[in-house]
Amino acid sequence: MPIEIEEHYAKTALTIMKNYDQVIKDKDIYLQHLIKIKDSILQMKEDVEGIDKNPNNSTDLRRNAELYKLIRDHEILIIEEEKKVQPFIDKVDAFKKQTEILYNVLKEKYPGLSDNQLKFALSNSIEKIIAKEKLK
Repeated sequence: MPIEIEEHYAKTALTIMKNYDQVIKDKDIYLQHLIKIKDSILQMKEDVEGIDKNPNNSTDLRRNAELYKLIRDHEILIIEEEKKVQPFIDKVDAFKKQTEILYNVLKEKYPGLSDNQLKFALSNSIEKIIAKEKLK
């Protein structure tokens, strides 16, 4: 007879899975912000090279002022984009923490099961919950 995982653990796992699905759906929104950060960094590299090649920047003072302005402008953009990405990072971190907690609880509650056996038993329990929900 297959081992049954207690329903409340399976429900917790199902909730985590649903949250994970939402995080994955949202990733494209946040990916655009990461692309803007990457593009800004690449543009900054080109801009620095342009400042170095500019004959009007013959003095160190003028060159340093241009570099400072360039870095400040890019830094502002990067910080703005990082703030937009932070909620996604927080969701991923929360998901990771929830899964680790559930895994540790399950390993403690069912110490004789290997990881594969635990996955199989949890999967069966989740399927039963889903089947019950469909009947409602």
